Amino acid sequence: SGIPRMRVPAIPKRLTVAVLLLLALAIAALVSSRLGPDIEAAFSNARGYSLLQAGQFEQAIEQFEGVTDQEPTEANPWDSLGEGYLASGMPDKSLDAFSRALSIDPTFEPSILGRGLALAALGRYEDTLAKESPDFTVQAFLLSRVGRYGEAAKVLEEGQGESKEDDDAQATASALVTSSSLLIERKQYARALEELRAAETVLKQQPNRSLLVLAELIGGVAEIRAGNVTNVVTRLGSQKSRYDSDNRVESNWVAALEGEIALAQGQYDRAMSSFKAAESRVWLTLGRGIVAVFVINPPSRDGRARVEIARGNRAAAVEEYRRLTAAGPGGRSAVLEPRHILALARLLNESGDAAGARIEYGRFLTLWANADKELPEIEEARRAVARLSAK
Repeated sequence: SGIPRMRVPAIPKRLTVAVLLLLALAIAALVSSRLGPDIEAAFSNARGYSLLQAGQFEQAIEQFEGVTDQEPTEANPWDSLGEGYLASGMPDKSLDAFSRALSIDPTFEPSILGRGLALAALGRYEDTLAKESPDFTVQAFLLSRVGRYGEAAKVLEEGQGESKEDDDAQATASALVTSSSLLIERKQYARALEELRAAETVLKQQPNRSLLVLAELIGGVAEIRAGNVTNVVTRLGSQKSRYDSDNRVESNWVAALEGEIALAQGQYDRAMSSFKAAESRVWLTLGRGIVAVFVINPPSRDGRARVEIARGNRAAAVEEYRRLTAAGPGGRSAVLEPRHILALARLLNESGDAAGARIEYGRFLTLWANADKELPEIEEARRAVARLSAK
């Protein structure tokens, strides 16, 4: 009855490039020449993902476009192109590509997941949630973006139950890490840390280094929000002992935690430098589920804006939040974050821009129209709109 977990895609795009190349060479030596174009397409698709993971997004798109030209009636090439566009901050083109894949195969789960994320990047959450994500942790994440935390918690609970029945430690740990992130947003820091400890225990059965490095980042944020800066320094040491410095994703998460610590310690230049380093161009195939989602939606996304607030540079903070929340199709791989819109509204209100603040509070309330009723953010925004409208 729960939301199903993501199937492994039928096309081997999640294999490492080295293994895929060896496999392709073996096939090439054994099969007839009439299968040549298929092998060439597999090489090109693998090459595209290699370029994506190296941060060479434009070149990756060229590779994927070539595969769609070769195999226009196959869903997987369009799905890969959708990922390339999303990585490059073109969610509108990404949506078109994922939709093209689904017009060929409406059940192709990678494209169902990708389409949902492209819609969320465009701020079209109603359309995003009209079709459940095939990955229950991603579904919970998307529900929580619009304040539907109760539903998100239920999705995670049901998914964890199925994961435990299947003895799937990776899925169980992913659910716990996701739950922890959402609890931090609800300011339930002790519970968030409990979930992370449970995730670490589960991962002793099936270690996953990247997930553990991510858990250290989220745990560090929880400790800082709870006022336990000393604990975070220890956690950073643990994170550094686990991460692979050659892994661009993990390096970004380490830099993000360094930025959070520096900000908490009042070292603003160091914090800004670390947050910028955490934005290194990188991509993880969406087949990795919630881990891939946190690559483009880390808790440090608004780190630079928070540094400017701490410095007292309200105008610079406003500019940064405007960049993060700009409407329209261009420039964003991450989902449109309503909480960033709320932060922008607060800053505009503090700066005396009543008209601008009213617009942003209104945007937030529209996105959170179906949010859990007891959330304090809703009451805050409603009171602000009433007050600003009366002026």
